[in-house]
Amino acid sequence: MSDRHHRIPRRQRRRVTACFWLVLGLSACSSDSGPPHIVLIVLDTLRADRLGSYGFELEVSPELDRLGEQGVRLVNAISQSPWTRPSIASILTSQHPRTLGIYSERAEILADRFETLAEVLQNAGYRTLGSTANPNVNPAFNFHQGFDEYWGTDQVWDWMVPESGQEQSPEPSLPPGKQQLTRILAARDAESADQQGRPHYVQLTLMDIHQADAKPDLIRPSIRELYAEVEPPVDRHYLWGVRQLSQDVAEFVEAWGAAPGFEDTLFVIVSDHGQGLSSHPDVKGWQKEHHGFYLFESQLRVPWILYHPGDRLPSGLTIEQPVRLLELMPTVLEIAGVPAPTGMAGEVLVLAPDAPQPVPEAFVIETQFRGRNKIGLYSEHWKYFENRDGEPGLNRRELHPQGVMENGMTSDVGARHPQLMRQFSAEIETWERRHPRTGPSVRDSLTSMEEQQLRALGYLE
Repeated sequence: MSDRHHRIPRRQRRRVTACFWLVLGLSACSSDSGPPHIVLIVLDTLRADRLGSYGFELEVSPELDRLGEQGVRLVNAISQSPWTRPSIASILTSQHPRTLGIYSERAEILADRFETLAEVLQNAGYRTLGSTANPNVNPAFNFHQGFDEYWGTDQVWDWMVPESGQEQSPEPSLPPGKQQLTRILAARDAESADQQGRPHYVQLTLMDIHQADAKPDLIRPSIRELYAEVEPPVDRHYLWGVRQLSQDVAEFVEAWGAAPGFEDTLFVIVSDHGQGLSSHPDVKGWQKEHHGFYLFESQLRVPWILYHPGDRLPSGLTIEQPVRLLELMPTVLEIAGVPAPTGMAGEVLVLAPDAPQPVPEAFVIETQFRGRNKIGLYSEHWKYFENRDGEPGLNRRELHPQGVMENGMTSDVGARHPQLMRQFSAEIETWERRHPRTGPSVRDSLTSMEEQQLRALGYLE
């Protein structure tokens, strides 16, 4: 299978306003103080509590654990959405998903008017390379903006409108992470001396964990022999994907930094969302094992590791205070010394021991995935959910303690805390007034049925 490669014409890129070093007032000859390379790796569907460094008891991620121990590990990072497209769009723009207007899967895109991390870095002089194994962030949904070169997938899910030459499948064979990582290394090594002399921004979305249950053959045979004691199989297969990517990402980090001129690299390892697995036994329906449908911690608490082999980051720092993935873009730009665009929703994190972080006391999260309509609030001690879709088997409003895996009505303690329920409901109401829903931008190539549906919802004029 060959993946779809987009070499972005110069006329489609935002103009580079000035040499990066001139923007920062630095000398191009001063490599020690120049900009670092940046590699952002999104491990799709990885929940935090399935890594050893985040408390998992089995050895599935020793390589990723070591990177976290040598860098900065954010223990309580919360995604803004439990499914890929709004979450990754939020990470890359530091905007709330409802500000971006991304609610559903079929046709909604990341609009040009939002400035992405790739665009900011490209304008600052970076060479930008991207690759995704997840069709949700293919060029068809405008996630290639800001990239010199961007590789999407030729196989897409059967509900997607295919581009020319793409194949639809209910379970597409998406490229394994090792293939993507190898391709990026090859693309870097094939560059001219002039290109290699520029700072690089690389962005990868890897799908091995997401695909391990449906496509176990994507997992190497030696790994498929592991964790035989883990039941049910969906949990065991998930660990296979974690084990494989832990190995492959660590090999990539070593190979990338071994090339002359690429020792100074900031690696950002994160996930877009988690996975329910068998953590919610009393919740009804098969959806509880997956993602997108609920606001449970299993789907929203994700790992976030910052690693640099040199001295740009404190070594062995753990940040316990809850933070949002909205903080990723402004923090990365701060580390790189690149001026950030105005209007970002996230804050720059303080990378120092015991430093208070400039983030809200509570985070609002929501999903409208496949007919669901849920909004919630994560605070220091509580998780509050409003199930506005009236889903059977769940209370309309729920309250769960932090540190307890949600299990539907069984773990809902809202009836015992009516004052907290009123307080959190009021906080969400205030937040929604301050953050009105934006109508989505949609793909040009819609079916007539899709157009009718969007018009009925008031999204098209």
